[in-house]
Amino acid sequence: MDFAKTFPMCVCINLARRQDRRFEAWAGFEDAGLAVERFGAVDQRWVRDARGYESAGRYALALTDRLILREAERRRAPAVMLLEDDVVLHRDLAARLAGLEMPDDWGLFYLGCQHVRRPVPCGSGLVRVTGALDTQAFAVSARWYRRVREALRGTPRGAPGSTEASDQILLRLQSEIPTYAAWPNLAWQAVSPSDLLGVDYSNYHPTGDQRANWHVLEGFPAEMLGAQSWHHTSRRTRPTAPVPSAPPGRVALLFAGAGDLQHGDIWREFLAAAPGRSLVLSAHSHGTHVQDPLLRESLVPGLAPFRPGHISTVRARLALLRRALEDKDTALFALLTPDTVPVKPFRHLLRLMQSGVGLFESEPADEVAARAPERGDRFPRHPRISLKYGRFHSDVLLINRTTAEALVEDDLTSLFENARHPEEIYEGSLLSLKGFPLELHAASLPAVFEQQGAAGQVLPVAALTPPVLASLTHGPAPFARSVRSAARLADWRLHVD
Repeated sequence: MDFAKTFPMCVCINLARRQDRRFEAWAGFEDAGLAVERFGAVDQRWVRDARGYESAGRYALALTDRLILREAERRRAPAVMLLEDDVVLHRDLAARLAGLEMPDDWGLFYLGCQHVRRPVPCGSGLVRVTGALDTQAFAVSARWYRRVREALRGTPRGAPGSTEASDQILLRLQSEIPTYAAWPNLAWQAVSPSDLLGVDYSNYHPTGDQRANWHVLEGFPAEMLGAQSWHHTSRRTRPTAPVPSAPPGRVALLFAGAGDLQHGDIWREFLAAAPGRSLVLSAHSHGTHVQDPLLRESLVPGLAPFRPGHISTVRARLALLRRALEDKDTALFALLTPDTVPVKPFRHLLRLMQSGVGLFESEPADEVAARAPERGDRFPRHPRISLKYGRFHSDVLLINRTTAEALVEDDLTSLFENARHPEEIYEGSLLSLKGFPLELHAASLPAVFEQQGAAGQVLPVAALTPPVLASLTHGPAPFARSVRSAARLADWRLHVD
């Protein structure tokens, strides 16, 4: 889409007494490369009759919109884009717009909006709107100027009824006028003092994702990426709540990572406590020479070598998961690395398996980025993946069968090619994009004990100090990571009854 050609008339509504907003808005327009003209807003202080609107301010805004449409019609502009002076534009607006193709039948178009009914995917970065609110950035095609002006007129003086607000009037028109919107939002309302409400307010997160009515978009980001939405597909055929496993049941231990197995003797004692209750599968990273028989004998043939910290690691993990799912008795799946070691008896995993709940602690990527920008930069920059749906987590996870099936039914690994350490991002982000109810299938607790440095890196455990020992024995994690042989972990017999 060529913005200037598609919307040859682009105006921003601004009150004469809000020069502060004018300067901020035009700075944003200049950064985005947009040519925008100012249109003076009708001041609510001079409104004597709200003509059925909720307030004088609501009517003043609607009247301003009507005046803009009248001017667009007078100029014979084929379309007009209306911006409000508290609008925030996406930092990659030009690049995102270049990938959009507007349908010939469009009548209303939103650069950003708040969906109150589930939209319909209709192209890369574009959705068909079935119900949306907010007017901070919307456009009208010339053939619908008069219809929109008529709808915004309000009721005659003294007439019964209420026309509410202009965005609610447009909501009703969306069943009549072909309406589309950019996905994800390319414009949204800034957090600022609202002239209408008298408080600091925005309907949107800093990422541009809507705050209210989020439930209508559960799993929709996955649909826009060509994946299956849990909301629309999986929930019809699969239980939403965890299914407790009846004995016997098995636990899959899936190893993928750099290096040889550490603490092999502990692992063998751990597995010997429950004969026939485990399935061990492994994938070896490129250049790894594996000597421990547990990993060597469990190697899945035919898997491509992978590099730690690369998306190939995630693909290897998913390949192991698919192979493990072929065993119908397996109900709990542990995604592990060779430097992990059990610090709870095997019966602890059996109890988790029989409860139907895994261990999966994650943190929203937008919160991580706000707190530690250098870590947030590890998340992939993709035009259709918002930080709001991203998740950071350990690469050691315990998941039930339903979660495992949700992870392998779609392959979106190509979208995470440019992520750093995607094995700590992919699984949680995919489930979030799909709208998967992870809180029903896993406790938000760590599956592995890790000592972390100030930058979030994993530090080796050189000695079992009292605080470390307390964390291993009383903490929820059944595994620990990077425990050096000098720590003499085996002497404590934490892995056996």
